[in-house]
Amino acid sequence: MLATGCGFEPVYGGSRGTAVRAELQAVRVALIANRSGQQLRRYMLDRIHGGDQLPPAQYQLEVSVIENRQNFGIQRDLTATYARLTLTGYFTLRDLKTQQPVLSGSINSYSSYNVAADPFNTVVAETDARERAVRTLGDDLITRVAFYLRDPKAAATPS
Repeated sequence: MLATGCGFEPVYGGSRGTAVRAELQAVRVALIANRSGQQLRRYMLDRIHGGDQLPPAQYQLEVSVIENRQNFGIQRDLTATYARLTLTGYFTLRDLKTQQPVLSGSINSYSSYNVAADPFNTVVAETDARERAVRTLGDDLITRVAFYLRDPKAAATPS
């Protein structure tokens, strides 16, 4: 009850939620380089475009993904026992009518995993960490774009 008094309204809730979902479907996600980028694009397309009928694109989301891995827990033999994976997504939302960028920025996503003595287990753990980081990055990108589409003036104002 207090949340409604301060002007809080969920992004996907109320009368505006349907409009935001429709506007998100008008966002075309451009191709993204490297394997993490391909996974990110597929995840975002699945989240944004729920149905077969797609409206014409009004915006294009261009993303580049940089992946970085840091090793921690270095032992005497210089092997690591723990690693942190960082995905950084630099994005630009472009209005297709004017070809002008309307929103840009960067988002970081972190995930970690244990480095096992068995190389196969390490590969499996790293793959899982990458998938978790991609999902987090995708959700953050979708949220950032949805906030812009909901109120372009407020999203452009730095907080």
